[in-house]
Formats: sequence, structure tokens, C-alpha cells
Amino acid sequence: VARKKVEESEKKFEAAILAVEGIIWTNNAKGEMMGEQPGWAKLTGQPLEEYQGYGWTKAIHPDDAQPTVDAWNRAVATNSTFEFEHRVKTAQNEWRLFSVKAVPAFDKNGAIQQWVGVHTDITEQREVAQKIKESESRFRSLADQSPMIVYLIEPDAAATMSYFNKSWLDYTGQTFEDAIGRAWNGIVHPDDLQEVLDIYVPAFMGQRPFTLPAVRLKRYDGEYRWHLFKGNPRYFQGGEFIGFVGVGFDVHEQKMIEEKLEALVAERTMELQRSNEDLQQFAHVASHDLKEPVRKIRTFGNRLTEEFGTDLPEKAKIYIEKMDSAATRLSTMIDGVLVYSSLDSGKLPNETINLNEIISNIEEDLELIITQKNAVIQYRDLPTIEGSSILIYQLFYNLINNSLKFSKKDFPAHLKIDTKATNTTDLRKHNLEYSEKEYVKIIVKDNGIGFGVNDEEKIFKTFLRLHSKDLYEGTGLGLALCKKIVERHHGAISAKGEETEGASFEIILPVKQGVITNKSFK
Repeated sequence: VARKKVEESEKKFEAAILAVEGIIWTNNAKGEMMGEQPGWAKLTGQPLEEYQGYGWTKAIHPDDAQPTVDAWNRAVATNSTFEFEHRVKTAQNEWRLFSVKAVPAFDKNGAIQQWVGVHTDITEQREVAQKIKESESRFRSLADQSPMIVYLIEPDAAATMSYFNKSWLDYTGQTFEDAIGRAWNGIVHPDDLQEVLDIYVPAFMGQRPFTLPAVRLKRYDGEYRWHLFKGNPRYFQGGEFIGFVGVGFDVHEQKMIEEKLEALVAERTMELQRSNEDLQQFAHVASHDLKEPVRKIRTFGNRLTEEFGTDLPEKAKIYIEKMDSAATRLSTMIDGVLVYSSLDSGKLPNETINLNEIISNIEEDLELIITQKNAVIQYRDLPTIEGSSILIYQLFYNLINNSLKFSKKDFPAHLKIDTKATNTTDLRKHNLEYSEKEYVKIIVKDNGIGFGVNDEEKIFKTFLRLHSKDLYEGTGLGLALCKKIVERHHGAISAKGEETEGASFEIILPVKQGVITNKSFK
């Protein structure tokens, strides 16, 4: 029975040895290598007669041989476990690093029977460790030279902060040990901490990048400054998650500027709101006051017709009719201004507008200057569109009046208003969004004094004048207002000119508007 137990024990020992990764060897109780050692012989190429006794030390690197023997003799003398690392010359004549561990095996009387040891090749492991160490050293060297805050977070459940660069230590006044131990505690402003955790914790658990909003960090002197933080997960080449690397930027000055701008915008918004309210009130009062003299013009015109109609010459009757028609349109425009000023500034009434009628009314209102300039306005079959009739009237009134004003001296003015189909090139040129079938293109062309190519964009700027007031009257607002009106209607306007050869204005407008909003009224 005893023999059977010994055999079973030996089999288990052999199985355990076979399961060990590395080179297995045995020494006698004195620590000498005796007998056949297949693993050692295969590793080093040493024959039995060379490695037995202490001959095995000849395969150890000269710099490691004596320290190995000294450590081995101490372990043998004290019957303690032997653990060491040294370089071994392999049968392929290559030096490789091994981790060595040997333990004494005792007999039933407690005496050492033999030593059992194992050599494990750790060359690649140490090379990788050395590369990682060198890489981390380079990383930390670069990080310490960076003006940004740089930190590392370990992948453990506590998300331990394992590294802070010099910028963090200089800013906070912490030592490296303090930073590793306390990290953000007491550094992030208490009012910002919960928002940081709400973003950071889910990002860490999900191993995804995160960007923290600007948070306040306490400086070494107790002052808080705004910082922006970002973090990205780190992985080994095999895909193993190894934590986060993060950076922090001082954005205090930008934050202060933003707050000042926000306060300034809020202040200007209130001023603009008060100004708009004052303007609306003024428009209401002015419109009310203007209606009375217009009413009197129409009243006295009617009295002239009623009381002296039979005595008036035919030409005088035509003049009175034109005066009454103009007064009627003026009254309508005053009502429109009153409605416009009282409406919400984001909305305008959307009306169906016959452009032929608009141009006809403008001809009547500009009859005097048309006559003076001996002008001809040529148009026919203009489209019907949607929009604000008041603004569309103002658009074409300004364009026609502008052409008449800048006509050539002592030369009949000629204006041609035409419509053409739009195409995708037109829409892309002006960044318009819909298909070409939903737009109309209207061209207003004259034979006036024109302008240079370099002025094609300038003429739409507010208060810009290309000519002296002594030569041509005006405020410099007409074409700027045209541009605003067209953009308010989700359209575009452009101009082309040639000095002494006239000017051409191209207006692209949607056929359908829906609700016209301030969003597109730039």
C-alpha cells in the first residue's frame, strides 16, 4: 500500500512538472546538478560531463554567474526557495533572459532529498516591458513640456488617476503624491463637480470619448479659473482597455469674453426691443397724422369735381383723377405701414401680387419724373407671386426710380422689365434651396450711366454712394433696402453694369412664400 502511494505521488509530481512552462531541472541536496538533465541540455547544448556539479554556471552570462552562485549557495545553506533572474547562453549561441525558481524537496524525515527548479524565458516579456517603460518615459517627458494639463486614468473600478503632468502640479500647487491621492477633490469648484461626474462616469463605464463643459479649477493661490477637459480611451494593440488619457485647456479669458459678450448682447437686445417699441409707436402716430392731410386732399379734390365739374376743362379733370388715385394709394400705403408696425416683427401678411399691376401703379406715381426724363418703361406678361405687396412695391419702385435718377442727361431713358426661367446654376449661385420651377427671375435693365464691374457688390451696401450728392440726389439706402426686401422673400438680387452702357438688376423670387419670417430677412 505504501509503495502504491509513493508511485501515485511520483506520477502526480511528474504530471505537475510536465504542466510547468519552462525548463525543468533537478539538483542534489548539496545543490549540484547530477545525472541526466534533458531540458537543460537542450536549452544550453551542454553535455552531461560539462554541466554536472557546478558546470552549469558556464552557460550563465559572465556578469550574472557569480551573483547567481552566491544567491544559490545562500538558498542551499538556509533550505529556502531560490528566486533569481539571469542571462543564459542557448544552444543557438544567443543570450536570453530567464526567471529562475527552485524549491527543496524533503524526504519523510525532513531532510532535503533534492532541489527542483525551473527556468522560464522572459526575454520578450522584459523587452515589451522595457519598450512600454521607454514609451511612458517619452510620453511623460513630452507631457511635462506641454502647457496643457495632461493626465492618465487607470481602468480600475475606482478610475484611479495615475499621472498628472507638470502643468497640473504647477497650476494646483500639489505634489505628485497629493495629486495621485486627491486628484479632483477640492480642486474642481463644488458647483461644477456634479455636472462633471454626470458626463465623466457614463463615458468611463462605456469606454467612449468625453468632453466636459468649461469647469472652474482652483489655482495654487485659491483663485478659480475656467478649464475645458477632454478624454479618450486607451487600448493595447490587442484591444485591451487600459484607461483614459485626458487633456485640459485654460479657457478663462475666452469664458470671460463670452460672458461679457452675452451681457452686451442681452443689453443691446433690450435696447433694440425698446427702440422697436418706440419705432412702432412713432409709426402708429405718424401714420395716424398723415392720414388726415391725405383725407383732405381727396376731400377737396372731390369738392372741385362736384362744385366745378361742369366748368373744369377735360385736362383738369384728368389731373384731379390722377391726384385722387395717388392719394388713394398713399392712404393704402399708410394703412400698410400702420399694420406692419403693429404686427409681430417675425411675420408679415402673405398676399397674391400681380407684378404688372405693381409696375403700372409705380408708373402713375413716378409720372412726373418719367415725363421729365422722356422715359419709356417696357414690360408685359410679368408673373404673379406671393409676398408682401407693400415691400414688393417698394422693391420695384426703388429699382425704377434708381434707373430714372441715373439716366443719361439729354437722352431718353429706356427701362425694360422682363422675366426669364431660372435654372440650377442660378439657384446654386445664390445658395437657394428649392427647385428652379418654384422661382421666377425678373430682370430690370436700363440704358443709364451704369457703373464699373468692381461696384457690382458695393452698390447694395447701406449708405454707400457711387456719385456725389451734387450730381445725383439720394440717401444711399434705396438698393440696400431692395436687397433686404428680396432676402426677406427668400430670394436673391444681383447687379451687372458697364460705365456709360447702363445697368441690369436680376431678381430671383419664389413663386410661393408661405409665411415670410425674419429668419431669412438678413
